[in-house]
Amino acid sequence: MESVDRGPEQPIEALLEQLDLSRAADLATLHARHGSELATALRAALEALDGQQRALLVHSLVTGTTIDRIGEIYGVQRPTTVRWLTGARDALSNQLRREVASRLALPLEELYAIVREVRSRIDIALLRIL
Repeated sequence: MESVDRGPEQPIEALLEQLDLSRAADLATLHARHGSELATALRAALEALDGQQRALLVHSLVTGTTIDRIGEIYGVQRPTTVRWLTGARDALSNQLRREVASRLALPLEELYAIVREVRSRIDIALLRIL
């Protein structure tokens, strides 16, 4: 992925709001025990992404920009846009897994449940903008 950031200048807070784990019913107990650590891990994972990856996630999660419009913004075709968006999703998932694992001694099942929830929210957003 080329390192061009043509995305909206949005604070990470907009992404945090869309990915807020406190709203996930199946993570309620986990969030009650470790809510602040999970929020810190999610923020750190988002901050670890490059600017283009964050911008792509803002386009898809926050502003609801279509895949075709994102491609126009970056001057690339639809398949490239989809590849970049799934790459940003994967990068966030991997980074979140690392961040949570480094902060909390959770069983793998709980760790993967957190990552699945974030991936699911991104996937739903991607389906809306296709």
